[in-house]
Amino acid sequence: DRCSRLERAAEAAELERGEVKKVELARRCLGLEEEGVVTGVFDFGVFVRLPNGVEGLVPASAFDPRGLRAGDTCRVQIVRADIASRQVTLGPA
Repeated sequence: DRCSRLERAAEAAELERGEVKKVELARRCLGLEEEGVVTGVFDFGVFVRLPNGVEGLVPASAFDPRGLRAGDTCRVQIVRADIASRQVTLGPA
């Protein structure tokens, strides 16, 4: 129904705003080194969530992700934060 559609749209907008805020935070913290938790391991890289809630990708070209699993911790550095694409790039610290 109409009300449910509006509620879903409002929730989606709120989530989107939260993602933009996280990327803005990462942008202010470029160069920061943090201990993060691996949330996903793929051929193209590893997703890591930092203590402040920011999640980013460490590209496989930056390091060898073999042996890492979700839940592992690793030290990373915030390398890039692109607000337009809402993507945070991390690198090994």
